Amino acid sequence: MLCPYNKFPSIFYNYFIIRTFLCLDYYSSRTFKFKNMDPKFYDAVKTNDITTFSSLVKENAEILQQRTADSLSTPLHLASRYGCTEIVSDIVRLCPHMVSAEDKNLDTPVHEACRQENVGVLKLLLDANSAAVCKPNLNGKSACFLACSHGHLDMVILLLNLSEMVGLEAAGFDQSCIHIATSRGHTGRYKNTFSPLSLRDF
Repeated sequence: MLCPYNKFPSIFYNYFIIRTFLCLDYYSSRTFKFKNMDPKFYDAVKTNDITTFSSLVKENAEILQQRTADSLSTPLHLASRYGCTEIVSDIVRLCPHMVSAEDKNLDTPVHEACRQENVGVLKLLLDANSAAVCKPNLNGKSACFLACSHGHLDMVILLLNLSEMVGLEAAGFDQSCIHIATSRGHTGRYKNTFSPLSLRDF
């Protein structure tokens, strides 16, 4: 079995080492940039309380820029994590750029959605900004990697059909996704999804 990154060892190693060190300084400074999220607003997002959410945003639109103190999660991170479809829809309409926002671990809302099995939330995020799917987190894991590791076939198919993923798959970047799917026993679910070239070493 070949290592998923055997074709590009130095590229991946240098990229993630440099990115890791840079983000340490980057996020230490960002911690003081954002206002801590209002507890009432946090609860509204987490529980999908669209009435309270809309009322608070109407009173102060800047509240959407607040983040949690511990993980620097945006409201969209939270709504995506808890499957709050209505609030996700409102946020991406008001702040489509937030789809690519990174928290302390460089996770985007797309990463959060792919840990869950809510295809509706993922579609809303991708419709607003599909380019965010290409961002790796601090551990070098893509949204597609997370979807594979959790066995979310519908999400994997949705992600691989994006034009942004075509170049990555052709370059062999989907090997890591195949590797994790195989190691966690999901190979059967994906046998008709990935190309024969991708599966040749597994």
